Amino acid sequence: MNPLVSIIITNFNKEKYLEDCLESCLNQTYKNFEICIADNDSTDGSLKIIKRYNKKIRIFNIKRKYKTGPQNQLFCIQNLIKKTKGKIICLLDSDDFFYKNKILEIAYTFNKGNIKFIFDEPCIRKQKKFIMRNKNSKHIWPTIFPTSSISFLKKEYMSFNKLCFLKNKKFNNLAVDFRIQVYSMCIIKDYKILKKRLTNYRQNPDGLESNWKKYSLSWWKRRYQAHLYLKRLYQTINIKVPISIDFLLSKMLNHFK
Repeated sequence: MNPLVSIIITNFNKEKYLEDCLESCLNQTYKNFEICIADNDSTDGSLKIIKRYNKKIRIFNIKRKYKTGPQNQLFCIQNLIKKTKGKIICLLDSDDFFYKNKILEIAYTFNKGNIKFIFDEPCIRKQKKFIMRNKNSKHIWPTIFPTSSISFLKKEYMSFNKLCFLKNKKFNNLAVDFRIQVYSMCIIKDYKILKKRLTNYRQNPDGLESNWKKYSLSWWKRRYQAHLYLKRLYQTINIKVPISIDFLLSKMLNHFK
């Protein structure tokens, strides 16, 4: 079994990381793959770098449509997936990169078992280990892996895509990694975590996460959105989520803001 793997990269103003990102994909030990990259109206030198690889990758220019970064990234991914040819999808942020055995390990794991989603533990700069926290409540979201650590079967994404609620402004600050993992881990419960370092994740000061400093009002606003999204997904399988102190506090601070 040698399935085609589609690597999907979304980029917005990450010119200083792009070469590392693209070279890491081209240097994979597994060779049956395609690279699809969407530039989302970058204003830096990103396109100049991307075009240097035009014979090796598929390039798409996708206009920014929404006010928030998470919505625009999800919109790019949705559009790219429609254009991909692979059976397996690997997501990659343009400021991260893959280690050379990433695609080989992902393809092998999908072939080995009947799995819909795979998450590999990332290597994080200045942090020895990605920490999986135990959650006190079963009705709370899991520890979230970064986008670049997410892989899935293309056909399974179509089912998830119906529950993205992309256009719903109540969830406009929720990133694709959160949405996918809540769906796969809490709703369908069909996933595997690979305890292998296959992805290098950069925590950059200009990344999406930099907009939500922990315990700031914007952080509480996004947390309230996360509670509402989780509740909405559980409703699709007729499970009522109990009201928690965390939910009430998030709601109160969100309205205060």
